[in-house]
Amino acid sequence: PAYHYTIAALLKAIGVYSIDLARFSSLLICIPIIPFLYLTSKTLKFPQNDYRTLIFLACPIVLPFFPLLYTDIPASMLAALTLLLTVRKQYFLAGLAGALAIATRQPNLVWVAFCGAYVFFDYVNQQGFRSLLNYKNREHWLTLLKVLPYFAVCVIAAAIFYFRNI
Repeated sequence: PAYHYTIAALLKAIGVYSIDLARFSSLLICIPIIPFLYLTSKTLKFPQNDYRTLIFLACPIVLPFFPLLYTDIPASMLAALTLLLTVRKQYFLAGLAGALAIATRQPNLVWVAFCGAYVFFDYVNQQGFRSLLNYKNREHWLTLLKVLPYFAVCVIAAAIFYFRNI
């Protein structure tokens, strides 16, 4: 409901109530998914970034839904933003984007958890797994404990929401 509330608040602020304007507003809000996916691909140093982004747009369920008021595209946009911020090591902002992604569509919880796992395994890849097993070296664990709560808070909040509304 957060996304629909945002569209309704935008229309109320403008003072015009039209389904066409709501769809156009939705389209404008969702357009950033294109640069988010491109920049994520570029940051991860994948080859053919342009081609990968165009493949996403050519997906049959993406392009037709852009102007509609469904939450699929905005939720995907927020998940892509969460991933982009995660790979750029902007973890606080990634946690905020992840919280918004979960508020838009609860299944995005999986993507936020994935981003937390990405941070963990990226750190293990850089430092080596043996360094984590060394209990005398607390610096590694403290570094992870400073970063992972941004993602854990999103997962815990979603779990609380879920169990309170069963």
